Amino acid sequence: MLLFCSAAIALNDFNSQILTSWRWITGILALFSLILLIYTLFGAIPFKKTYIEYERNTVVYTGIYALCRHPGVLWFFFFYLFLGFTLESKLMLIAALVWTCMDLVYVFIQDRWIFPITLENYQDYKKEVPFLIPNLTSFLSFIHYYWGKVSE
Repeated sequence: MLLFCSAAIALNDFNSQILTSWRWITGILALFSLILLIYTLFGAIPFKKTYIEYERNTVVYTGIYALCRHPGVLWFFFFYLFLGFTLESKLMLIAALVWTCMDLVYVFIQDRWIFPITLENYQDYKKEVPFLIPNLTSFLSFIHYYWGKVSE
């Protein structure tokens, strides 16, 4: 449904006659945010280890999930925000805010009631990793994880 609504807004509001450098930049940022969103949701968590081999799922403390507990919300918001700027669409910008607020309610429910039951050591993870906005410690942990991979 979200994909259908996004496409409908995009097709309704897109004006291809005025492709300024600003729209190119925001379009690239939207694409980058979408790639990060897809990676966060489907690539950053080891599928077999997390979903197949364990009776109770484990928390991933590393990589993108070292930044914050729900990084997908950030990439989701930035994707729609930059898409709205690219399309120069007020409706897409409003949708970015409304859909992100709905996503925040969903992750709050997950964080408060679902994940503590379904993910092993989630309470410890909550103490170490910020809910949504990365802090200096989480950012350094994120950088260390990827920097260590590059230097290996």
